[in-house]
Amino acid sequence: MKIKLSKNTVKAVTALAVAALFIPGCVAVDPNLASPQARTQQTHEELQKLKRKVDEFIENQPKQTDQAERLARLGATVDSMESDIRLLKGKVEELEHSLANPTAQATPATTPEEITALRNMVSDLTNRVDSLNRRIASTTSTKASAAAPPAPAKPPAPAVAAPAKPSSPEVDPKSLYDKGYSLYQQNKYEEARKAFDAYISAYPKTSLADNAYFWIGESFYNESQYEKAIIFYDKIVREYADGDKVPSALLKQAFAFDALGDELDAKILLRKVIKEHPKSEQASVARRKLEVLGD
Repeated sequence: MKIKLSKNTVKAVTALAVAALFIPGCVAVDPNLASPQARTQQTHEELQKLKRKVDEFIENQPKQTDQAERLARLGATVDSMESDIRLLKGKVEELEHSLANPTAQATPATTPEEITALRNMVSDLTNRVDSLNRRIASTTSTKASAAAPPAPAKPPAPAVAAPAKPSSPEVDPKSLYDKGYSLYQQNKYEEARKAFDAYISAYPKTSLADNAYFWIGESFYNESQYEKAIIFYDKIVREYADGDKVPSALLKQAFAFDALGDELDAKILLRKVIKEHPKSEQASVARRKLEVLGD
């Protein structure tokens, strides 16, 4: 597994890192609204808002952009839309419950027709997002099939079997990781990446795999190759979500975006560190960085 990143790949994964934060938080139904009618109205407005976002997203999908970038944006945004739909579906169910169990109040209750209309909106949005998911799955499958090489022709069996080659001795995973880290500390970044890459190829499920990805990202960051660094920080967040390197990866991703002049996405990621890891050392650094950025 060699680290060869084309310009299109860098663009695609950078887009994915940003797209994952594109819509979250657009649904903000106030649970403290006492009136069922008020909650119904707000839920309706939020559903309309999400419907517009879905429609705009489908309509504005670039026709000629790089396919990997398009799939990255689709996948990240659809995940966010599904989350918003689940939240709104829960709000509709709460309103339905309040209709079935009315309390004495001056404000007129929500009507069954209003609940039905909200349910229909949720169903329509769910169908639209399911359609996007099917498009992603179909495109990914087609792309993978097209990329698969044809099966090689089976060679004729030799008259005499060749003697088996002795297997090479297995490399100790800790030694391989330590080699990469030692090279990194000596600022031999390219050699360090090769060692970490070999470690990840051989031991992708070990407890140090996310650390190896992190140091690859750091090596690119230290060389001011910020877009490549973002790719490897993002792999940690997505593939090792339960690992202890996630706060650091998010923080350094924010710093990399800031170094690229993308202050908006840097701030989004810094807030994400604070929100998801509030007691971490990285959250303290994120707060100070936000102050520097004037947030």
